[in-house]
Amino acid sequence: MKLLNMVLFCALIVALCSTSLAAQHSTASTPALRSPEIVLKEFYKWYVHVNFHETDPFKGKARVTLQKYVSARYIRFIDRNERLVKNGRDPADVWDSDYFLDTQDGTPDPNSGEKEGDWLKSISVSKVALKGRTATAIVTFLDGYPKVKVSLLKEGGVWKIDRVKDARE
Repeated sequence: MKLLNMVLFCALIVALCSTSLAAQHSTASTPALRSPEIVLKEFYKWYVHVNFHETDPFKGKARVTLQKYVSARYIRFIDRNERLVKNGRDPADVWDSDYFLDTQDGTPDPNSGEKEGDWLKSISVSKVALKGRTATAIVTFLDGYPKVKVSLLKEGGVWKIDRVKDARE
């Protein structure tokens, strides 16, 4: 009886330890599954969608989603710039383009005749260049919109957008 209790106790310990290790492994491997290409495609599909549905991606629930894809540093830059704009800063001193499309034409507009589906199908991500904790890729959209060079940073084990600029620069 004593031997049976000891065997059951050891079996319980092994089961608990293996469950804990399995949970840690699945959590740790999840970010690695989301490559920079996947992050960029997911983000831009979401971004196009919220713009077609006239949702401000910087407010409310949309901001929570934004934080999943965009680095804290880039969000701070955007927030600082928005405060400068609201305080009437000289337009020459602030960023005056869309933060993720780098165009002054604005984001996809449902009133312009453009279709959300066309935008979603047009999103294309180039081969990603990896260098340490950073990744860079070119993202293209519908004809007439500039290609953007997007830099991603690994933040908390997850690839996040950290900078966007015109690919021609």
